Amino acid sequence: MSTAPKKVDRQDMSTVKNVNIILFTFSNGETKFREEFADLKERIQWASGCSPGLYLQIAKNVKEDLKKLFKQAREFKDLLLEIRQYVMDEVNPTIKRLSKEERKGGKKNFITDMEDPKFNFYPNSTEEEDDEEEKVVMEEGERLKKWPGYKPVEIIDIKENQMGLTFEKIFTKERIGDNVTQVLLEDPYLHTRKQLRVLMRFILSMRYTYNNFHKIH
Repeated sequence: MSTAPKKVDRQDMSTVKNVNIILFTFSNGETKFREEFADLKERIQWASGCSPGLYLQIAKNVKEDLKKLFKQAREFKDLLLEIRQYVMDEVNPTIKRLSKEERKGGKKNFITDMEDPKFNFYPNSTEEEDDEEEKVVMEEGERLKKWPGYKPVEIIDIKENQMGLTFEKIFTKERIGDNVTQVLLEDPYLHTRKQLRVLMRFILSMRYTYNNFHKIH
């Protein structure tokens, strides 16, 4: 009986190498999610230098993105724990603090002129809504908040930096109708004066298009 070491041919070694490459590629899936997580945290840090109203709006947008990331990265348990902890320790307290600061001044006279340094046309949230924001949504089916008095017509998912989807394409007469009185914009990506200026002009044009339209949230 021979005791010489068994020779491994080149074909076998090639197979092993291919398996290793596949395993390494699979592990890169978590790297992608972690990079997105880092970008969202950096976005919150950047927003801290903005006005309180814009800071609040960006924080809410980031939280929505974190919810989506949480659902996409379900197989990476350690990352899920980090996301949940970050939302509870950083994002929720920031949103709650900024919301309370806005309410301290009582009822505001909204300034809608984009060039005015005191511009303050930002959605306000109630105490109940702030408490609701403390919870990270885990269920796939839970996509809408319950807004009393509103009946959802259609869900339109708009991604950040998405091009070509104008307000005119979203708020059509087929979707809304002539009997519309109020419109709810939930967590829009509005970061610059130019974007806000376009929105305000569109709101004014809607008031002329729909006679009963009188309020936007």
